[in-house]
Amino acid sequence: MDGGTTFYVVTDGIFSALERAKEAANGLDIRIGGGVDTVRQYLRAGLIDEMHIAMAPFFLGSGESLFSGIDMRALGYQCAEHTSTPSATHMIFKRGCRCRHSAIAVIDPDSDVIGDAQVEVQRPP
Repeated sequence: MDGGTTFYVVTDGIFSALERAKEAANGLDIRIGGGVDTVRQYLRAGLIDEMHIAMAPFFLGSGESLFSGIDMRALGYQCAEHTSTPSATHMIFKRGCRCRHSAIAVIDPDSDVIGDAQVEVQRPP
């Protein structure tokens, strides 16, 4: 593949896939590919250190809910950064960070709009 990127399909679980990715990355960052279910498995296991979510305000259908049944705050995640443009809202969530602000994202799982979220930012006094 151009650029030297090699992709492997691993079917024996997330822990095996992560071990193979760590070996291949040789100390570099690892990016998780897959659908919502894959990301949810890694989140529940506490194996994601940082997650970048880009939400675009347009209709895609019903989709899958990324955070349904997952208490991000209880797992130690906080919104470390967020920025909005007319095209998208970008949020970076980090686990175990001492962020200068916190955010609560409330996503309506029954909505047909990707990006139908309310974000409340609470800055320390």
